[in-house]
Amino acid sequence: MTKYHEQALSALKTLIVSGGSSMSDGDLSIFEKKPNEAEQHSKRLGEIYDAIFRGFFHCAAKGVSLVPDKRVTERFGHSIKDNYPEANEVFLKFAKTYWTLRVLFYDLMEIDMEWIGAHLLGKLEQDVGPVFFPFPGPTKIAPSKREKFQRQLIEESGANIDIEEFMKGNPILKR
Repeated sequence: MTKYHEQALSALKTLIVSGGSSMSDGDLSIFEKKPNEAEQHSKRLGEIYDAIFRGFFHCAAKGVSLVPDKRVTERFGHSIKDNYPEANEVFLKFAKTYWTLRVLFYDLMEIDMEWIGAHLLGKLEQDVGPVFFPFPGPTKIAPSKREKFQRQLIEESGANIDIEEFMKGNPILKR
């Protein structure tokens, strides 16, 4: 098992518990399976992913790092605070959780993607990232639509994120 695999399992546990669920040894064995074996576990994986998704927002409310913060600077060249100097603390906490997730996912893509757990983290990164952070490419989201969708996801998560403060300190919406 690689260190990235271990970090990913730790992140999955943190996200699931933060999302109000728990994990069994059976869940851990599902995570270890190959992606082509996911269909037979689809109901449980759906429940787990719902907890992971909710858990992300609860972790983001606290600024939980899914990998050491320095890995963001190592991978992308700037710290989160340096990249968003005009952001407030509420946004920076959210960004820390997201960008540490992204680093973990990139590490897994390069080394260790052939297990369901890695694919769950990849899905989370793809479901959250484009809504909260602009992605390169032809698809652009208008700031008003981006804000509306961000508000909706934060509210539905039930996380302790002050939505108005988040929007006020969100440099993505200001840019």
